[in-house]
Amino acid sequence: MYLFLKKENHVVKSLSTLMYRDVSTNQWDQINLTKENLDYSIESLSIIDEYIEKVKGTELIKKNLNTFSIRIGAYVGEVIRRKLGKDYNWYDYQTIEHLIPNAQDFYDYIKSQQVLYSKKDKQFIIPMYEVYDCFQGNSQYTNINSYVVEKVNNQSK
Repeated sequence: MYLFLKKENHVVKSLSTLMYRDVSTNQWDQINLTKENLDYSIESLSIIDEYIEKVKGTELIKKNLNTFSIRIGAYVGEVIRRKLGKDYNWYDYQTIEHLIPNAQDFYDYIKSQQVLYSKKDKQFIIPMYEVYDCFQGNSQYTNINSYVVEKVNNQSK
């Protein structure tokens, strides 16, 4: 039944490494956005939260909102995926849309993204959209760290 679902783990993992591989010359970025600091741990999300606060509302984000949401969301999702284990994999949203209740209610932005999906639990997580919401000031969470902790705790039950 699920043979047609193509995992996109390698694609999104590559995107997530851009958080430390493609860093600006800004001193804060050079010091904090390193492979050593961004080790895919829950603790590393404090750097991501600080980075989001640093760039939120800037001209850079206004011009590149989608790019930043995807890059940061890929990193955040990789933290979640690694914490939850092998049941969650990245899929292009459009390939699993038919498996998601109320999928028609989602914005077009989500429909062009990769999402984390568990075939076993039939659950999905949309970290790229959460980062997008965070930049827009529409997130229901106080920060990305609290989003990840909630998702990991809810999915681990």
